[in-house]
Amino acid sequence: MAIWELEQDSPAYQIARELISRYHHHLAEAKIVLYASDKNKVKCNKVTCAEASKASSKMKASTNADFTITLFMTPWSDLNGDQKKACMDHELTHCGVHYEPVTEQVGTARRSGRARTKVVRDEYGRVQYTDTIKRDTETGEPKWRLYPHDLEEFRDIVQRHGIWDESIQSFKEALDSRDQPVAESVQ
Repeated sequence: MAIWELEQDSPAYQIARELISRYHHHLAEAKIVLYASDKNKVKCNKVTCAEASKASSKMKASTNADFTITLFMTPWSDLNGDQKKACMDHELTHCGVHYEPVTEQVGTARRSGRARTKVVRDEYGRVQYTDTIKRDTETGEPKWRLYPHDLEEFRDIVQRHGIWDESIQSFKEALDSRDQPVAESVQ
């Protein structure tokens, strides 16, 4: 098995730069290193075309990378141009930043006179966030993170129970709002 870093002028990097510019502005400061692998990756009997990772501290020290995306070349090369863009967009969507939480003042500290605040949560206890990127207090660099998929569900459950949860409804609305047809290779 061989893994190698792709050249900055490779088509994959060009796709990534275009997508970051168009959809992933929060990654403008991120150093993303693209790797290629001649290994095939199959998980739960599904072929993986690419995989995003947050760079380990050792990787960050040696390459200054914030994220890595590994392209598994056999399935990647089987994708057409639109599918490569969708795949790269998917991996870039995993790459993200922590945002500052919304806070509200709940009083004043007696001794210091400073405002006391608490994090705002919704009715389910989920933290609400601002659009302000959380930064490292020493370096000023964004605090990077990996995001999970928006939808975690089985096809059989949706067939049996329909749209029973807000994440499925959001996913359906996203599909319904598309103005493009289904990719030819999926039909």
